[in-house]
Amino acid sequence: NASGRTFTGGRVRKWGRQLVVAEVVLAVMLMVGAGLLLRSYEKVSRVAPGFDPNGVLTVTLGIPAARYDSAAKVLNFYSTLLERVRALPGVERAAAVRQLPVTFTSWTSGLAIQGKPPMEQNADIIHREVADDYFRVMRVPLLKGRLFDASDGPDAPPVAVINQAFVKQYFPNEDPLGQRIANDRLTDSTTFWRTIVGVVGNEHQASLTQPPRPEVFAPFVQDWQRSMHLVIRAAGDRDPLALAQPVRRVVRELDSLLAITAIRPMTEVHAAAMARERFI
Repeated sequence: NASGRTFTGGRVRKWGRQLVVAEVVLAVMLMVGAGLLLRSYEKVSRVAPGFDPNGVLTVTLGIPAARYDSAAKVLNFYSTLLERVRALPGVERAAAVRQLPVTFTSWTSGLAIQGKPPMEQNADIIHREVADDYFRVMRVPLLKGRLFDASDGPDAPPVAVINQAFVKQYFPNEDPLGQRIANDRLTDSTTFWRTIVGVVGNEHQASLTQPPRPEVFAPFVQDWQRSMHLVIRAAGDRDPLALAQPVRRVVRELDSLLAITAIRPMTEVHAAAMARERFI
C-alpha cells in the first residue's frame, strides 16, 4: 500500500545519506593519511646522509680465498687495483670500504675503553674497514685529529677513527684523541687495542630513517677483508657511469677470472635507501 511504499522509500533515503557520510569520512581519512605520508617522505628526503653521493661510482667485488690465501696477496691486489683506478682519466679519488653507507648494519661488538670500567652489557658498536681516501672520496668531514695515511701500515701501531655519535656517547666531556679502545667488553692480556687518531662526521649506516650509531673505522691494511666496495669519485662530479667500463677493464687486467658483483652510482644507492617510503 501507499504507506508501505513511503516507509520503504524513507528507509532507503536514510541509508543513502548514511552511505554518503561514510564515504566522506573515508575520503577525509584517506586524504589525511596521504598528506601525512607525503610529509613523512618529504622529511626523509631532506635528511642529510652525512656524505656526498653525487659523482661517485660504487663497484662491489670479492676475491676468492683459494687464490688469495694470505694477507699479502689480498693487500697487494687491492693496493694495485686502487693505484690503477686512480690513474684512469676522469678519476678524482678512489678508495675502498667494507660496507656502503645507508645499506648495512655491518658487524658489531662490545666495547672497552682503556682505563675505564667495563661497559654495560648491551653496548654494541658498529665497525667498518676503509682503505686510504674513503672519507675524502665520500666527503665525510674530518672534525678532529687526522685521517688514516701511509704511516698506518700493516705493521704500524693499530689505530682507529671514530664518528661523532661515538664521541657524544662515550667521550661527551673529554678529548677522544689518544684514547685506546678494543672490541671487547671485558679485557685481558690478549686484548687488541687501537688508538683513536681522528673523529669524522656521522654517516647514516642502515637507512635514512635511523639515526647514526656510534662507529669505529679501522684501516683496511690493518684489518683486511676479501669482499670490498670501491668508491670512485669522478673529476668535477661528472657522470660516474662513464668510468664503469674503464674500471671493468682494470679489474679484468688484474684478474680475468674475477667477477664484479655490482656497479652503480652512489646516487642510486642513496635513492634505494628511500625505496620503502617512496613505494608507500
